[in-house]
Amino acid sequence: MMKKKKSLLSEEDEVDFISCCDPDTVKFIIPPKKYKVNILVHALLAGPMCGLGLLYLLPSTMDSLYGNTGMIRLFTVALFLEN
Repeated sequence: MMKKKKSLLSEEDEVDFISCCDPDTVKFIIPPKKYKVNILVHALLAGPMCGLGLLYLLPSTMDSLYGNTGMIRLFTVALFLEN
């Protein structure tokens, strides 16, 4: 059975930081993780997956896969406008 940890801060509490790069500030914003190997594996997998996604969404790759230039341009413009 897992027990949930309660937050030590309430909404009214204030925390003062010395600087944005202070170790206490970093520990507050990014708490220490239990499974550090899991974080490393996910980071190593995320980079190549993002790169492959970028290569797949290039107009030249989409044109060679689907062959319809007009729809590919419309899709590319729609992706840029969405963000």
